[in-house]
Amino acid sequence: KLKNPKPCQDVTITNCVLSSNSSAFRIGVGTGEIHQVRISNIAIAKAGRMISFCTSWEGIGNAQIEEVSFCNISAHNVLSVIKFITEIGSVRNILLENLNVKTKGGFFILNLFY
Repeated sequence: KLKNPKPCQDVTITNCVLSSNSSAFRIGVGTGEIHQVRISNIAIAKAGRMISFCTSWEGIGNAQIEEVSFCNISAHNVLSVIKFITEIGSVRNILLENLNVKTKGGFFILNLFY
């Protein structure tokens, strides 16, 4: 835990090729602020889940996630697309633009409360 917590902000991820057995992008878990994140021009070759937003885990944490954009994302061989775990905390102002997803499981947006 940070002695003087600071927001995670102004993050840019672009022009990457990646593969994961879990989430290609997992944003959150813990307590704090995450905002102004831009993810663009990404090719995902394989992932269990394309995107996970997680504001807390099993009642621990209170992340505030906002102003996150995913643009020009190509994903193949993913099991699920987007999952929100938001028992405590918040997720606001998410932009999904120009997603090209091929999945055997279908295109699901899940919001789970534990």
